[in-house]
Amino acid sequence: MAEDVCRSCGKPLAARAGRTGRSSVHCSAACRQRAYRERQAPAGVSVAGLIDDIGRPGPPPAGWPDAAPG
Repeated sequence: MAEDVCRSCGKPLAARAGRTGRSSVHCSAACRQRAYRERQAPAGVSVAGLIDDIGRPGPPPAGWPDAAPG
């Protein structure tokens, strides 16, 4: 039997009375996209974790050319 709530946010799904075909899994396109991104994300990797791994860039070395167009 199909679930009656969205797998991403837990909101109730719209009734399917009289409709045929596959039942809904998510309540909206936003929830479907969130689920996709969660499935695609590498396990245990976060932005903060990546910054800790590679370190924050410091100021440019002395004599380094400005990044501003001249």
